[in-house]
Amino acid sequence: MIDFRMPNIKGLKPIKTIEQLLTSYMVAEAIIEIRDERKDKFKKVTKKILPPLKNQDKRANDLYLEFSNLVGFSPALVFLVKLGLDDMVTYKFKDNPSVTVAAQQDTKHLQELYQANFSLFANVNLYDHTLNVFEEAIKTGQKKGRIIQIAIPIIAALFHDFGKATLIREKLLGDTSNTRAYRAHADVSEMYLREILAEKYYKIMQNITTETIETLSFLVKNHHATGNNKITRNIQIQFIKEADIKARKKEFKAIQSEKLGLSK
Repeated sequence: MIDFRMPNIKGLKPIKTIEQLLTSYMVAEAIIEIRDERKDKFKKVTKKILPPLKNQDKRANDLYLEFSNLVGFSPALVFLVKLGLDDMVTYKFKDNPSVTVAAQQDTKHLQELYQANFSLFANVNLYDHTLNVFEEAIKTGQKKGRIIQIAIPIIAALFHDFGKATLIREKLLGDTSNTRAYRAHADVSEMYLREILAEKYYKIMQNITTETIETLSFLVKNHHATGNNKITRNIQIQFIKEADIKARKKEFKAIQSEKLGLSK
């Protein structure tokens, strides 16, 4: 008789025969199959009840669904993301580069990492970069699985660069041609959250807490914070920085491949 010994766990009987072993495998496979079926069903149901995006971009819609699945379709959080993805079209993010060489405050971190190559990121438009960072944040959230703790920084990752959009800057700051009056994009992203997003959200939903907006604003305003201090050690700030860095690495690799004629 073969003794397939198991850890000494109270109430757990050891498997002693091939038949018992095969049966345990079959049960395990059945459980996995049921779980996967439930996941697929949940995704289909979620897709039906999600408020549709005005943004018709397939990638934006796919990420919208991924985020909704991740947070279990929490209406308040999902609707924040919907407004953001739609505003990326309203404020014409595709017409803006993801970096502006003239804005030293906004490119210092890239200059340090990529030196003379940092200006290459002007080839990546703001729309694509924003989705790239949002996607990386979702991927990390899916791996970590701490939904409640991770949902807000994922949303902050989506909004972190909204202050780079020319139309948003003009709406919030007026004449943006005066370089001496330049405001760093993180500051303008925070203004967007407080003065555009929150106001639009409250008109429709009226059920998001002030604390959520305060937290999002704090994270967005400080996503490029430097030094060894309480802010830079904040786990949520680090989460956004990590998503941004991962997105930039992929963008840099894609740009280099294209320059070398290696892209598909």
